Amino acid sequence: MTSRLPTGASVAPPLPGRIDSATPATARAAPVPSVSPGKSPSEVAFALLVATIVLVPIAAGTVVWSAPGGDGDFNRRVTFQIFDLALVMTGCLRIAALLPRVLGDPARAVANVGRGAVRSALSLSITVLGVVAVIAFAVNPSPRGAELAARIGLGALVAQALIVASSQWLARVQAIIAATAAADAVLAIAQSAHGGPLGLRWLEFRGGLYPFGTSYAGRGGLTHPYHLAVLLEVGIAAAMLALRHSHRRLPWFVAIATCSAGLGVTYSRAAAIGVAATIVVLLLPRRARRDDPPHRVYLLAACALFAGIAATGLTMGNGWYARASTSTSLSSADSGRLDRAREAVDLIRDHPITGVGPGQYSIALAALGHDAPLPPHNIVLHAAAEAGVLAGAAIALIALLLARRYLWASRETAAAFVLLLPYFAFDAYPYVFPVGLFLSALWFGLLERARRA
Repeated sequence: MTSRLPTGASVAPPLPGRIDSATPATARAAPVPSVSPGKSPSEVAFALLVATIVLVPIAAGTVVWSAPGGDGDFNRRVTFQIFDLALVMTGCLRIAALLPRVLGDPARAVANVGRGAVRSALSLSITVLGVVAVIAFAVNPSPRGAELAARIGLGALVAQALIVASSQWLARVQAIIAATAAADAVLAIAQSAHGGPLGLRWLEFRGGLYPFGTSYAGRGGLTHPYHLAVLLEVGIAAAMLALRHSHRRLPWFVAIATCSAGLGVTYSRAAAIGVAATIVVLLLPRRARRDDPPHRVYLLAACALFAGIAATGLTMGNGWYARASTSTSLSSADSGRLDRAREAVDLIRDHPITGVGPGQYSIALAALGHDAPLPPHNIVLHAAAEAGVLAGAAIALIALLLARRYLWASRETAAAFVLLLPYFAFDAYPYVFPVGLFLSALWFGLLERARRA
């Protein structure tokens, strides 16, 4: 798991953290939408992307490879999950859609890539990070590193598809993201009220729920409540970004409130910080843009966000009070994150140039004798430990440049950006776990499309 319970909190039976392989992945796969033969590869890719999103909350698949002793740890194994089948097909079709541009004039395509790599400080930083990561992988190759590279590549194709999507397909994808997240939020709320899984064989991960005071943290179909929180926040971001050009905004407000209500039963402090920051951005006075919707739209979005998390957080036990009461000191508030940071610094000190290898952070800790190796819960420290100090510096610079890029964009773009930031600063799910990497790609693609609109 990516997070530890605070000191003094009662502990539920530990979740195994493994994919439920009792039922073959093929038996659980949802049908892929049928597409007529006349559709272009790009249109088929979007249909498959929709299928990928719908399959995200189903935590089932198979273990392809694992490090010694790492079969039950997501961070020390390579997994192929149900959604990966649709994701790989989506990526292949996106490549097929892009190939004619490359093959039509290869020299021009190479020149465009070269110019794009150094066009701005942001693109140059991303290029440096990519080069450093390739070198780190060459020095420390591993199946985990290969998986990470493949998932980042597929994520880049997904983000690029959203950036160039037609308005019709963009609206469809936003609706599917919001609807999928809202459905999992309802499942999580039901789990929390029930005090455990509901017994929905294909839709739930087996194992007990984490207790916080008199409350239980729902997790929907995912393996951990904090993982669900990231899905719900991406759903909220998709709904907020759809408000600007939508003629019927009520469904988006309902999606925001429902996903926020789901956040209320995850008891994630990173999620609470993100929601608070988002509400501030939505309400903070700023210079209006010419195409901004009426101010009441942002006010209603903020109200929906607050009402959702308050409705479940205040009525379903004292879980949030328990979280607050165990956060009265630094040692309890950080849930072991300072220890995780010290572990990362030690690895960086021992491997400052090329790191321990992409995807191998937890494997390296296990080799040093750590019984329960966890990521450092900070993307800068994680990158520096896996690919060297230069990679960490590049990530830090990219984060600053993205903040400047999106905080000065439209109000809803800035709000969607700050919503997930705490998870990159204080957690590991969005940039380590398979589903987290895909959700991050969706988030970035939606942000960049909104900024360019």
